Amino acid sequence: MKTELWYEREFGPEKELRLFFSKLLRECLGMKNGSGVVKGIEEYKAGRPFSNVFNRTKKGNYVFTPTICCDFLELTLRNESFDRAVKVIQEWGNGLDECNLDKLKQCPNIEKNETEMGIYCKCIAAIYDGKDFKDKCKDCPIKLIYEILPDIENEYRTNYVCKKKILERYDSSVQEESVSKIYNDIQEFEREFGNKEFNINEVCELFEKCIQCMEIEDVRDYKLAYIKWYTARLCTWPYFKLCLLQANRYDERVVYSLLQSASVICNSMQIIEDEFQLCYNIEMDKIISYLSLAYQNPFIVKYCEKSEEILNNCSRLVKICPESQYQLELYTEMWNLASHTQQNLDNIYKKKVQYLLKEKNLDREGERYYTYSYMYNLCKCEKPKLILSAKAYRLRKENLYNDTIAMITELFLSKALDDSEFAESGNLTLDIIRIKGYDENKKNRVTEEYSVTPPSAYQRIYGDNMLISRASTYQRIHENARIIKSIDDYMERIKQEQANADEK
Repeated sequence: MKTELWYEREFGPEKELRLFFSKLLRECLGMKNGSGVVKGIEEYKAGRPFSNVFNRTKKGNYVFTPTICCDFLELTLRNESFDRAVKVIQEWGNGLDECNLDKLKQCPNIEKNETEMGIYCKCIAAIYDGKDFKDKCKDCPIKLIYEILPDIENEYRTNYVCKKKILERYDSSVQEESVSKIYNDIQEFEREFGNKEFNINEVCELFEKCIQCMEIEDVRDYKLAYIKWYTARLCTWPYFKLCLLQANRYDERVVYSLLQSASVICNSMQIIEDEFQLCYNIEMDKIISYLSLAYQNPFIVKYCEKSEEILNNCSRLVKICPESQYQLELYTEMWNLASHTQQNLDNIYKKKVQYLLKEKNLDREGERYYTYSYMYNLCKCEKPKLILSAKAYRLRKENLYNDTIAMITELFLSKALDDSEFAESGNLTLDIIRIKGYDENKKNRVTEEYSVTPPSAYQRIYGDNMLISRASTYQRIHENARIIKSIDDYMERIKQEQANADEK
């Protein structure tokens, strides 16, 4: 039985580009496995020049880098298989200009080096050193293939991240029924959440159903928009995100792509009142994902929406759905995005936030705005400290303390604990206890638990990647040993399955 490769379980570029490259290696070099040795040329770069491309831990890297392209060209040259490379590339759908295969026989710079294995011929060495092709190389297959492989990758990633096409209906009734089934499964999971013991395996099973939406083209249907948003929310929900991080399967590009699809679907329809909250959630989450992606992988952002497009779309949403309980958080994230991208230098979004806090009697709801302000050195620690303490205490008292406020608190403390002003403002231990909302007079305050927030209710905060990637910090956030044990059990099972697969 064939073992499924890790990238075959992925979605989008990570899967498709590696399948394409695998076919090139198989057809041109006779390689059954991209991580394996090059057939007949085992001495070349220790025999495994393409292993990094198929290494799961390096999946975020680009496939057709200059080095990979040079290695592929050198080995294809030695194997005299450029005609097959051209055929595979054309079958992919990117037609090459007419290649002059005779040039491979005429050019003295591409003579194979028979004495020093692993050294590029003069032509490939020049490319590797960054030298330009000569005019006479115009229709040489080496030049054409070297240039088109990165173009294929960039085009594919662009189309994947920025797909805008919206269908009026599903391709088939089967697909439509599948969407309804996934949507109903999500609703049932949310209804039952909290009524029984947390089970990470059930979350994983739900995620496997939800992620199927990646393969469904965008259709004018709120159910599909909801599924795509919910799948992204699952990925960033602290309890499941930790699993994805530990399994090296968290990918911010996937999160952003899901949210962009959900946003495009909603924008293609007339927004109805029942969907106000969904639309606000999508846009807030998309801003945070965009900023997170920009700092993780600045290059890919050029293929995303422009920040001004995101802000304009949010402004349009606010005009259609003027609901103050959603507006405060959305304007906060709009201000956050504008600050990072130097848009709206007149601080219009900041003024909107301050107006809502003051005039709409939402002064106890500004913990996100003030925490961001503190992180960006725009205010001192005292204001967010007081806001967080008051809100956390009120929520604990009402049995409503949740993961969102806990994560914002951790973000604040990530800076405050190194801030001399915070350390000197009072009793450090008591301050932390108050900020987390505990009653300082209770003997067992440190062991108190709070209800786990279901994925739909958790509100992601910008900066969570810095917090949640550290498991020890994360375990301090939710203080729920039962959940930690469930995650540990799940990760142990995953490791065992991977070990069994490696043995096969």
